[in-house]
Amino acid sequence: MNKTCITRKGVVLSPSDVHDRWIDLISAAGLNVFALHGDINEIIRFVNSDYGSSFLGTLKKRGVGIEYEIHAMSRLLPRSEFEKHPNWFRVDDKGVRTSDGNLCSSSKEAMEVVCSNALTLAEALPPTTNRYYFWADDTKSWCRCKKCASLSASDQNLIVMNAIAKELRRKRPDAILAYLAYLNTLDPPVMIKPEEGIFLEFAPIQRRFDAALNDRTVPENTRHVEKLKRLIDVFGIKDAQALEYWLDSSFFSKYTKPAKRVPFDRELLVSDFLFYKQIGIASITTFGVYLDDAYFSQYGTKEVLEYGLTLKEY
Repeated sequence: MNKTCITRKGVVLSPSDVHDRWIDLISAAGLNVFALHGDINEIIRFVNSDYGSSFLGTLKKRGVGIEYEIHAMSRLLPRSEFEKHPNWFRVDDKGVRTSDGNLCSSSKEAMEVVCSNALTLAEALPPTTNRYYFWADDTKSWCRCKKCASLSASDQNLIVMNAIAKELRRKRPDAILAYLAYLNTLDPPVMIKPEEGIFLEFAPIQRRFDAALNDRTVPENTRHVEKLKRLIDVFGIKDAQALEYWLDSSFFSKYTKPAKRVPFDRELLVSDFLFYKQIGIASITTFGVYLDDAYFSQYGTKEVLEYGLTLKEY
């Protein structure tokens, strides 16, 4: 039997979700990781505001780790550079350079800019846990130029993450950086190997949430489990994290308000926790976007408490 204990128990919100009720709720639910997600400028404004500083300061005093999980590539390589430096950016399937997402992973100059800006962003948003999350652009493709064409999206993503991790660790030797396995990077990289300081973050957004992840009668979930096992073969299990959607009202509301109540199922949650624990993942978190003050006023806090208290059992 795998003796892994789930030691990191978290929730990921956007700044607009944050309100006073969350402070005591995080404590009551036994959560020990709090992450911010969303627009980077909005996150920086929140962190530097009197309210944000007080909110995060209170969590820190209570022993809660603070992290920032962000789609950062457009920040690390500003789209405004496209006119002057089109070769920094990706080639699409039609052979045209475009600034609409990510970058050319074969461009040395682009990589230098990305790494430099990653260090700046790390200074602006320093986690308390040494864990960094500078994800690729959401839902965007990678480069198909002649140099990149043989590399999958996963390989190109890992090239960039390896480079960022190397620079981060020059300044912060204990820093580790997530490789986000999500959508087009869910397949394991084949050509590129993770370097020191890279950990796996598994975000199965296309699974079915009306069945346990390891329910073998559900093809979508079976496919995710098979890919997770292959990802672990590449990245190892050390520091690996599951980023789930159990409390993500924004996901279940199709990213449109008014927010819908999350379809919480404790039995399914237990099955998922046991699966992650048995496979050796000790860090589990979930998005909780749209769980703002209005959501709690309408639906209450039961699901958050059950998530945390159930997770505490594992």
